[in-house]
Amino acid sequence: MEEPRPTGIEKEQIEASEEEVYHARVREEAGLWELFVYLLNSLPTAIIAILILALLAAIGTLIPQESMGVTHADYVAKFGERKYHLLKSLGFTNIYNTVYFNIVFLWVAVSSIVCSVSRLRRTLRLWLRPTHGYSHRFFTARREPGRLYREGIPDSPEELQEQLKRAGFRTHLLRDADGSASIYADRGFIRKWASVVFHFAFILILVGGVIGRVFGFEGMVAVPDGGTSTVTVRLADNKAPLVRWLVAGVHPFHYELNLRKFDIEYDQHLQPSEYLTGLAASEPALREYLRYYVKDYVSDLTVRSHGNERRKLVKVNHPLKIGGTSFYQTSYVQEGYLLVSCDGSEAAYPVRAGAAYQVWRDGRLHEISEFGPSPTGSEILYHPQTQGGTFPVKAGPLYRAGVREGELKPIGLFEILPADSTNSRYELLNTTDWLQLHLPGHKLRVRMASRVDSTSVFQYRHDPGVGVVFFGWIVLIIGIVLTMYVPFVQVHLRWEPEVLYCFSRAFGAADKFSGYRVIEKCLANR
Repeated sequence: MEEPRPTGIEKEQIEASEEEVYHARVREEAGLWELFVYLLNSLPTAIIAILILALLAAIGTLIPQESMGVTHADYVAKFGERKYHLLKSLGFTNIYNTVYFNIVFLWVAVSSIVCSVSRLRRTLRLWLRPTHGYSHRFFTARREPGRLYREGIPDSPEELQEQLKRAGFRTHLLRDADGSASIYADRGFIRKWASVVFHFAFILILVGGVIGRVFGFEGMVAVPDGGTSTVTVRLADNKAPLVRWLVAGVHPFHYELNLRKFDIEYDQHLQPSEYLTGLAASEPALREYLRYYVKDYVSDLTVRSHGNERRKLVKVNHPLKIGGTSFYQTSYVQEGYLLVSCDGSEAAYPVRAGAAYQVWRDGRLHEISEFGPSPTGSEILYHPQTQGGTFPVKAGPLYRAGVREGELKPIGLFEILPADSTNSRYELLNTTDWLQLHLPGHKLRVRMASRVDSTSVFQYRHDPGVGVVFFGWIVLIIGIVLTMYVPFVQVHLRWEPEVLYCFSRAFGAADKFSGYRVIEKCLANR
């Protein structure tokens, strides 16, 4: 005789998981508070919030932040006045302290806590009191119905329970009043705990981020070669109002940086690229300039802070650390001097990248704007913009294939533009050879002076939450690996004297039919 099948809501409860039924009821019956809690516990909502947070963080990475010491002039030079005001009005120049960023961050944090607590409660319930005691309809009315066994049925459910335990399953048995019994069994429960660990690891990462945002700081500082710079940081600076209140009593951080020596090391291309070879005839000066490239830059740095002192050769990815604060070598500035000889009178003038110069009839070098050259002055000397962090002046220790060869004396790249013509040429000036220029009524020549001003630029960062973040990432990776690769098998059984109902599910790396095979092996070995 065919077994009766349930209908309506009973069938829905049988076919759907407990979580799916809960979500369906919330959508249909919940009030405002229940709906709010549901959204906090919703995976799609959490994914959307995380994507928004990632987008805002990307904006904060691409656009220099005020907390890094970027000035109004820096923003205007990079974006222009109009775009800068637009970015500032949107909060993109200080995005981590905007209201909308903190709202999204708070939502992700609270959502993570709610999801993690819910996951923990479900896991504990499954560990301590798994749901069982289903009627036979649970096994027959599913989208993927279970299996029915009539042969080899054990004389008692306890016998089957013992066989499952020997197969490595954790079991729970429930006797019914009519003499039948329900058995719940699972194997590989560590996967469930790994899922809990995965969720709480995300909370650890967020907690570490909060600690870093509240009690951390970062910025940039430039130190001239042989000079000293000081940094004083107040935690309340550039922080949200609530954070300023929390850290109001924290004493300022003070650092004194002394750069004993700063070397920009250069090496040479032994086999010029096709691009460099093509410049041989048309632009020999440019080809020669590009032959030298920056090998490394090294700062002999000493930092003093609150009675402590630390000295180290700082290179890229080799920071100096003192009192929980790290100083990273990030970039440099190298500027030279142009020696101008006019009618036998010599004077050296500093030149900077991206500026144009001209010698006027007074015999002096003047920086000019794009539309301000003198029609009676010399040719225009344009000092090119910095390209890829490389300045148009190069000077420092010289290497060849990694072996120290000597010293690269100052060389400077200039584009020479006649005042009355658009034709131009490149000239690579050095400290020995003079370049003749035309200045009516005067004898004019120029070359590089031996003086070079080099400045080392450091990024400093103090982040007391970084250890928590790293630990959270390690735990997160472990949780992900265990969740993906540890097989977890669940078996639901209903024992009756002459029939055994079975429904099995498998997760992770487990074969979806592995639970059924275990039951069939138990019945066959009886």
